[in-house]
Amino acid sequence: VTPESPTWPLLGAFLIPPAPQVVVDYRRWKPSVISLFEQYDRAAFGDHGGDGFYHALVLINRYHFTFASDYPHESADLLVFARNDYELKPGQLDAAVAHLKRGRNVLVLSAETTVDGNPQGVVGAVLRRMSAGDVRARKSPKGACWEIAGCGRIDLMPAGSVPDNSYVPSPKQAPDETGIAHGQQLLDAIRDALPPTAAKPRSK
Repeated sequence: VTPESPTWPLLGAFLIPPAPQVVVDYRRWKPSVISLFEQYDRAAFGDHGGDGFYHALVLINRYHFTFASDYPHESADLLVFARNDYELKPGQLDAAVAHLKRGRNVLVLSAETTVDGNPQGVVGAVLRRMSAGDVRARKSPKGACWEIAGCGRIDLMPAGSVPDNSYVPSPKQAPDETGIAHGQQLLDAIRDALPPTAAKPRSK
């Protein structure tokens, strides 16, 4: 039996009572897939430093299937950029645009570059490549958002809630009430950005 075998999850499921109900729930559950953009010469989700996003990676991975790569995963329900100031290569930009044209959303966790008026960085590059004429930009306490007619949208978390390692608590220790609230902000942003058809397990 291998981890890829259908028998593998059943073995673990039967160890948790009541076994029959757990098996039914597990077989019916299809977790959402989240693609995390990771520029290897400038890691974000693999960075354990204060301005890295490793803690966010661990938290997201508790509830969703995640893939960290420098190219978006084709079957992803959601594409996440840790930073807005990446300079995307043509192929990377094309993949992000294709993701939005499939009706899937993009979530940007922090914006070091301008997003007001004439957006720069990842947001600006994607909007320009799409030649998106019908774009509605709006702001709310949850951050900024660009809704593109007939496509997915781009969400940006608010500046005061950037979920880097200094904001999201370490997975090596039990979080206090503030840490729990900070982590929940990230999970809520993920849930809001996932398409309605994607699985959205309850966070705790």
